[in-house]
Amino acid sequence: MAIKVVPSAFLKVFFDIIDQIIFLSNLMSLVLGYWGIRGRGNSIKYLLEYTGAPYEVKTYSSPEEWFGKDKVAMASNPYVNLPYLKDGSEV
Repeated sequence: MAIKVVPSAFLKVFFDIIDQIIFLSNLMSLVLGYWGIRGRGNSIKYLLEYTGAPYEVKTYSSPEEWFGKDKVAMASNPYVNLPYLKDGSEV
């Protein structure tokens, strides 16, 4: 069984991102939006838990709830999709 070595440049970028999340989390609470299933949103949730960032989870149970209401409200960003991470007014 071979052990893979992670390049140090990748680790530096990874820990820089974690430091930024910790800094931003001290400023305001984050909102993570995703469907009510496990999937792509979980990796973001794990990172937020790891960093200790305060956040809340907004789950969607029907397409009408996302497409009919919240996606329209976030029209300032034309590329917004699920999962999303909302930081104040920025999506």
